[in-house]
Amino acid sequence: MLGRPGALLGAFAVSAVIHDLGIWGLGQGTESRTAGGFFLLMGIGAALEHGFKGLTGRRVGGIWGWAWTMGWTLGWGTLMIDAWARRGIVACDYSPDWLRPGKLVIDTIISHV
Repeated sequence: MLGRPGALLGAFAVSAVIHDLGIWGLGQGTESRTAGGFFLLMGIGAALEHGFKGLTGRRVGGIWGWAWTMGWTLGWGTLMIDAWARRGIVACDYSPDWLRPGKLVIDTIISHV
């Protein structure tokens, strides 16, 4: 019905909902506009890149493609990470300690210093 653009934006919309539910699961509320919005904007960015290729016949690439990717991702990503930090997702433990080898290594180093 909505074709390829609908599938693209739909996939990113599902990702937005899943990540928003993850924040909600912490019991501190949600921030759909910033956290979920990031994923919707990544879909829009992908659509813009597809449009660029349609207009120019070339894919986004080179130094300007890198600058575009960094600017788009870091610009919107900063808002998402800020929302996650405000809601406490940055400081939560997703997995038990025995499933976190990085934590084991750091704890061992700290205990010997």
